[in-house]
Amino acid sequence: MIAILGPRYTYSDFASQKIQLPMKRRYCRSIGAVFRSLQKGTARFGFVPFSNSYTGEIPDTKKYLKTGKFIVLKKVTYPVQHCLAVKSDQCAFKKIVSHEQAFFQCAKFLKKNFQKIPLLPVFSTAGALRMAKKDANIAAIGSPKTADLMGLKILARAIQDKKNNKTTFVFIKRK
Repeated sequence: MIAILGPRYTYSDFASQKIQLPMKRRYCRSIGAVFRSLQKGTARFGFVPFSNSYTGEIPDTKKYLKTGKFIVLKKVTYPVQHCLAVKSDQCAFKKIVSHEQAFFQCAKFLKKNFQKIPLLPVFSTAGALRMAKKDANIAAIGSPKTADLMGLKILARAIQDKKNNKTTFVFIKRK
C-alpha cells in the first residue's frame, strides 16, 4: 500500500504514477496523514510534495523528514500548470476555491483579474474542482487534466505566475 496526498486526480496522484509500482493507493487528506500511515504501518510507502519551483519547500514535509524516522527513496519532478474552471459556460461564480499553494502560485493572475472575488482555500485542487462541478457559484483552480476528466469548462489555462512551475515529490518509507 502507498499513501498519497489525495484525493484522486491531484498533482500528487499524477506524479506518483511515474513510479509505476503495482500497489493499492490510500489517498490521505494531509501530508501529516501520509506520514502517520507510514508510522502506523497501514502503508508501506508514501508519496508527498517536497518543494515547488516557485513557492519553495513544503513545510509539513520538511518537518516530518527532519524527525529522521523516514527515508527518501526517490524524487519525482512534475510540471504544475493551473487552470480556472467552472461547471459550465452559464456560470456566474461568486468565489474561487483551491489549495492555498495554487493561490500562491497564481497570485498575479488572481490580482489582475479577480481582485474582488473571495478566495476560499480547500484541502486540494482536485477537491476544489469537484466543488466547482457541483456548484455554479464556484470557480476552481486546479489541473487542466483533472478539469477535463471531470467535464468542467476551462475559462483560462496556464494561469500560474511562473510558466515553468514544477513540484518535486518524494517517494518515502519508514526507516
